[in-house]
Parts: sequence; C-alpha cells; structure tokens
Amino acid sequence: MADFGGRNSGFFGGATSGGCGTGTVTIVQLTACNGMQVDGSGYTTSGNVCVTNTKPYNGEAVIVLGGGALSSIRCGASNTASALYSSSLGGCNNSSSACYSTIVNGNNNTSNCCYSFIGNGCINSSKGTYSSVLNGFCNCNLSGFSTILNGCINCIDSGVLLANISGGRCNCIMVGNSTSIVAGQCNCILGGNQSVIVGGIINTICVNGLNSTIANGTQNKICCSFSFIGSGASNTVVNTYSSILSGQLNNVSTDYSNIIGGVQNSTLGVCFNSINNGRNGKTCSCYSYVGNGCNNSACGSFSNVLNGSNNIAQCDNSNVINGCCNTASSNYTSILNGCINKICVGNCYSTIVGGKGNTISGNYTLNFIGGGSNNTINCNGADSVIAGGNINCVGSNFSFVGGGSNNQICNNASNLSAIVGGLDNKIQGAGSFIGAGYCNCTSSNYSAIVSGNKNCSNNIHSFIGSGCCNNSTGCFSSIISGCFNCATGGFSSVSGGCFNCATQAFSSVVNGKLNTSSGLASSVLGGCSNTACAELSSVTGGSFGQSYLYGQISNATGGFATLGSGQTSNLVAWREALLNASGTAPMSLDGTGTTNLIIPLGNNRGWNVFVDWIIVCTILGSGTSGSLLVGAVHQTTEAFFFKKVGGVGDISLPTSVSSHNDSGMASSDILYTVGGSNNLALTLKAPTTAGTGSTFRAVANIRLVEVAW
Repeated sequence: MADFGGRNSGFFGGATSGGCGTGTVTIVQLTACNGMQVDGSGYTTSGNVCVTNTKPYNGEAVIVLGGGALSSIRCGASNTASALYSSSLGGCNNSSSACYSTIVNGNNNTSNCCYSFIGNGCINSSKGTYSSVLNGFCNCNLSGFSTILNGCINCIDSGVLLANISGGRCNCIMVGNSTSIVAGQCNCILGGNQSVIVGGIINTICVNGLNSTIANGTQNKICCSFSFIGSGASNTVVNTYSSILSGQLNNVSTDYSNIIGGVQNSTLGVCFNSINNGRNGKTCSCYSYVGNGCNNSACGSFSNVLNGSNNIAQCDNSNVINGCCNTASSNYTSILNGCINKICVGNCYSTIVGGKGNTISGNYTLNFIGGGSNNTINCNGADSVIAGGNINCVGSNFSFVGGGSNNQICNNASNLSAIVGGLDNKIQGAGSFIGAGYCNCTSSNYSAIVSGNKNCSNNIHSFIGSGCCNNSTGCFSSIISGCFNCATGGFSSVSGGCFNCATQAFSSVVNGKLNTSSGLASSVLGGCSNTACAELSSVTGGSFGQSYLYGQISNATGGFATLGSGQTSNLVAWREALLNASGTAPMSLDGTGTTNLIIPLGNNRGWNVFVDWIIVCTILGSGTSGSLLVGAVHQTTEAFFFKKVGGVGDISLPTSVSSHNDSGMASSDILYTVGGSNNLALTLKAPTTAGTGSTFRAVANIRLVEVAW
C-alpha cells in the first residue's frame, strides 16, 4: 500500500479517511510517468505523477493526488491537475495544468497559468496569472489578475491586467488594465485602462479609451479617454472628456462635448460642444449647442440651435431657436423661429424673430426683422428694423418698416426713415416717413406721407397727409388731403379738395376743385376752377374767379364760364413820396409807381370802379402854409367806370361819394387817367400848402365789378 502524503490509508482497496470523508474506492488507475514506479511495494519521490480519475463514483467522495507535486483531484471524472499545487475539484474533463491553478467543478474547463482559477461552468479557460473564470460557458481569460464571472464565450486577452467580465455573451477585453465588461453581448474593449462596458450589444471601447464607459445600447464605440456612452445604438465618441447619453448613430468628435440623445447627431470642431436630442444635428466649433430638432447645425463658437429642422447657426455667438431652414451666418446674431430666414455674413448683432423667407444681408450691424415673410434688410442697412409684413425691404441705416407688403426704404440715401405699414410704399430720401396706405412714394429728404394711395412727396421737407394721387414736389410743400392735388412751389400747400394745384412759392389752395394758385404767395380759399395767378393775390371762393393783378382779391360765382369774366375784386394801390407844393407821384399796387400797374386783363373788359382813398402828411418840408400839419389827412370815396375795348382803355369822370379833409389838405388829390399801357393810372397830388420837400402817404382801396367778353 502506498501512502501519498499521509492523506489516505488503504489507498488501493482499503477504506478511506481524511480529506474526502468516508467511502470505498472501487477503481483507481495509476499510471507511471517520468520514471516513477508505482507497484504497491514502494514509490519514488522524483519526477511527476499523472493521476487520472476515469469514472464517477456515484457520489462517493474521493481525493486523489494529482500529477503535480502537492496537486489534488477531488470527485468528478477525467479531471487533470498536472502542476505544482494545482487542483481539479469536481466536475468532468477539467484540466488544471499550472502552478497553484484551480478548477472547482464544471466541465471541460482549462486552467493553465499560475494562480489561475475556474469555478464551475463549461469549456472555460483561465490562462493568465491570477486569472479567474467563475461559471459560464466557453469563457477564456488570458489575462493576469483578471476575472470572468459567468456568461458565454467571453474573453480577456493576454497582456491585460486587473480586467473583469461579468456575465453576458461574446464579450472581449483585448487591451487595457483595470477594465470591465458587465453583461451584454459582443462587447469589446480594445484599449484604454480603467474603462467599462455595462450591458448592451456589440459595444466597443477602442485603443486610447482610458477611463471611458459604455453603459448600455448596441454598436456604440468610444475611441478616446474619459468618455461615456449611456445607451442607444451605433453611437461613437472619439474625443476626450465627452459623452453620449442615448440615441442612435450619434458621433462626438470634440473634447469636453456631449450628445444627450437623438439620431445621427455629430459634434465636430474643437471642444465643449453639446447636442440634446434630435436628428442629424451637428456642432462644428467650440462651446456650441444643438437642442433637439432635425438636421440642425451649430457651427460657430458659442453658437446655439434649439429645436426645429435644417437650421444653421454658422458664426460665433449666433443662435437659431426653432423653425425650419433658418441660417444665422454672422457673429452675435439670432433667429428665433420661422422658416427659411437668413442672416448673412457681416450682419453682427442682428435678429430675426420669426416668419418665412426673411433675410438680413450686407456688411452692417444691429438689424432686426420681427416676422412676416420675404422681408429684407439688404447690404446698405444698419441699425434698421422690419417689424413684420410681406416683401418689405430696408436698404438704409436707422430705418424702420412696421408691416404691410412690398414697402421699400431703398438705399443708403434713405437713412433715418420709416414706413409704418401699407402696400407698395417707397422711401428714397433720408429722414422720411410714410405712415400707411398704398403706392405712396417719398423721393427726397425729410419728406412725409401719413396715409392714402398713390401720393408722392418729392422734395425736401415736403408733406402729404392723406388722400389719393397727390403730388408734393416743392420744398417744404404740403398737401393735407384730397385727390389729384399738387403742391409744386416751395412752401406751397393744398389743404384738400381735388385737382387743386399750388405751383408758386408760398402759394396755397385751401379746398375746392380745379383751383390753381400760381402767383407768389397767392391763395385760393375754395370753390371751383378758380385761379390766383398774380403775386400776393387770392380768390376767396366761388367759381371761375381769377386774381390776375398784384394783391388782387377776387370772388366769382360762375361768371360766364370763363376765368375772371364776371367777378368782384379788391385792389390796394399806395405810394409814399417826397413832394413839393402841387407835386405828383404815380401810384401802383406795389407802391413803386412803375411796376404792378393796374392793367385790365385781356382786350375787352369793363370795370365799375369805387375808390376809397386817403392821403396823410407825414413829414413837413420847408415853406409850408395854410396850417398844414403832420398827420393832416384828406379822405374821399369816388366812383367811375374804366373799360378797355379792343385793347384801348377809356375812363369816365369820377363822381365823389364822400369827402373830408383837414386844414391845409383840401387841394391834395388822387387823379385817375388811362396810362400808357392802357392801364388805370392813379396819381398822388400834393396840396398847394406843401412848400418844399414834404412827405405824403397815399392808400387807395379799389373795388371793382368786372365783366369781360
């Protein structure tokens, strides 16, 4: 009987005691190896002894010394322990072939590296120093100080230290110390220390994946250090300190970046980018962000796209929030909603709030479009606003369009202008204004149209209040209302009515129809078909009145359907003169005595004339007599007729209606004659008491009843 290490007595055929309990060994086959003789009479201690346990023993406990020194085989069948201090403890067809290796239970397991361990399972291999496989099927641990816990067809490759696979199927750690795979299927760590995959299918941590983690999902991949994928499918992280929390086909290619979810999102560029959900989102710089939506891109540093689809924040500090196909292509710009809106390069600090097809272009800054569709602030606009509307355009600085459609502030000559609303309105001058209406136009600086349609204000500081088809073309001219009116003279005005025209400087038409004020500072107060064509003249109303003499005030009520053919008029003739006794001075409507004479219009005209005149002495000369004093007056009212027939003037003798004179003024007079231009000539005559060099003033109010033929 041979006693191996004193553990068994009666080893061949006797009862057993010690490490395996009690029982009867029925069949033990000993095979001599490497020169050791086993014959029942003695043994040698040199060489190795291979002991094979060939049959199960129906639950009967047995310990057999293995083939290596101090090795053991306990229970089971066809197990092998062939190295120093190795053990195969239970199971079937297990092989423990390295020093201090151990297999406990299981089937067809192999432990062939020092201090390796297999606990249960089937066809498991533990081939690394201090490696372990605990349960499972077809697991292979080739790494030192590593563990596979359960699972199927899991593998830890050689050269890896302190790795762990816990469960799952077909998981593999190829390179990377202190790495772990927990559950899942076909997950693989190809490099990077301290990396972890928890669950999922076909997830991969590639070379350089230091301190990275994949928590779940399928076909996810990390190719850099300190990165994380939480779940999802086919997500990829290729730069450090980055993460993908969920989603599908997402890709992080920048440092310190993350994608929270969504599909086919990508972070490109430099670093610190983020995508929160959505589909096919993209960041292309640093500190950029895409939040939800589809096909959105944040390509500038500190740029953001929040929701929507096909939006692009292309430059630094640009933002697109919601909407579709919006593009912010300049620094510090924002598009807040809408569709196909665009802020082009060079328009820093600009904003589009919403709408469709709105564009801010050019190389200027601080522009704003509030909404609407197809509105444009173009290449010459800066600090300008379009609040809303459709097809509105601003091409100037510090300008405003509130709304409406197809309104235009066209170019950089139109700075500081505004259109509040309306349709097809247009400004082409600086500091101009259109409030509302249709097809209104200002084409000069500081002009304004409040409302109406087809009005045009075409000179500096011109104004139209309302109405239709009015035209204000004189500087500082104005039309308050009405239709088809024109104010073409400087400082001219038309207050209302239709087809009225103020054509000379400071002329005006107050109201009415077909009236014309064409004399300097002339006016028509109303009526129809009246004309004030002389300087300082006016027609007070009626129809077919005509003021054709300087300062004439006329009124007619239709006459004979010919201008001025039947009307009443008032004229004022005056003169101041230095005269000697009985001296004379011609009077005229402008006081010169030589211009603005009182000439009847046309060749055939008759006047019934009433003249109220007064003469006063203002300065006494030398040699005066008859108690003539300064302030002495002579006043008379006279009547006569004056006519021009065939171009030749004729006058009757005057009839005195009333008269009064102060002392020394009785011989003063106003004389009436036909002048050289067939005009009514008024002549101031000094009194006989005037001496030498006295000064007199004379004023005559001439009232006419006119008829022409």
